[in-house]
Amino acid sequence: SSVGTVITPGRVTYETELRDIGNTLNIVPKINADGTVTLSIQQDVSSVLPGAISLPPITIGNTIQSFNIDSVKVANIEGIVVAKDGLTVAIGGLISNSSSYNETKVPLLGDIPLVGELFKKKDKTNTKSEMILLITPRIIKNPSDGEMVTADTMDEVSDQAW
Repeated sequence: SSVGTVITPGRVTYETELRDIGNTLNIVPKINADGTVTLSIQQDVSSVLPGAISLPPITIGNTIQSFNIDSVKVANIEGIVVAKDGLTVAIGGLISNSSSYNETKVPLLGDIPLVGELFKKKDKTNTKSEMILLITPRIIKNPSDGEMVTADTMDEVSDQAW
């Protein structure tokens, strides 16, 4: 994304900022004396909103120009969960809403000014989604058991009918 800053009339300086976009999940486990596991969880979900912010118009020569810049939408959740060894914990809460617009038209007829609107169909689709994390902590007492637990877990996940 770029950010424009007006220094003097007609002169714009751009700065670029690099950001991580997408899903980020950070889990820090701590094994407690009673055999439970404390999980410190941080999750970020981010996406780019192209052209979401309009900068004030500036004059360049005899032309007035306006600039749109991208914005980043970020949702995050943080929490601490205590779970028993081998029991699954469900964590939810990141809900997102999105809208999309779709236009279909009859070729050629849909392009005619004024009358073309009769040959078009406009749809708006609203989508609501919630991200739910399913976490199963397992305390591995013998390091050699780690490979077996990993293989068993991969088999369980692979057998799911999504």
